[in-house]
Amino acid sequence: MPLITLKYSNNLNALEELKGFLSTANSITATTVKTDLKHCKASLAPQAHYCIGNGEDPMDSFIVLTIELMVGRTHDVKSTL
Repeated sequence: MPLITLKYSNNLNALEELKGFLSTANSITATTVKTDLKHCKASLAPQAHYCIGNGEDPMDSFIVLTIELMVGRTHDVKSTL
């Protein structure tokens, strides 16, 4: 069961785009690891409390994508993903 988590600073105004990204990421992951799409789980995790650099610029933002796979996937599959 692949698990995709996308953490992002909540000053980004891109919720719909991020939702679309997760849907695409699920599809790509299912194809790459050869699993049924319904087994791929993805979530958005907006971060309200964060500091980038010295924290002085309120426009600084970030996105962090994490993909977790259960034991048994080969190194080649992980590298391709």
